[in-house]
Amino acid sequence: MTSSLPATIDWFRVLADLRGEGIPLDSVSFFTGIPRTSLAFYRDGGEPPFWRGSILLRFWQETMQRDDPPMVPVYPRIVAHK
Repeated sequence: MTSSLPATIDWFRVLADLRGEGIPLDSVSFFTGIPRTSLAFYRDGGEPPFWRGSILLRFWQETMQRDDPPMVPVYPRIVAHK
């Protein structure tokens, strides 16, 4: 039996897609009002708060003309007990 893992939006891919369209982080920041430093944090693995993620995702959807955001599986964390 195969179970599917939960997934979350792949913020790295969202920003890479925009970059591929010729829109650098500075421009994404200008159009969304999200600080460039925050965008770099999301690109590098950080998770935006809901309201910023919504703004960024809406910008991605309008730019890419797509409704299905890139997703990445969420793997369970294994914590070693000492």
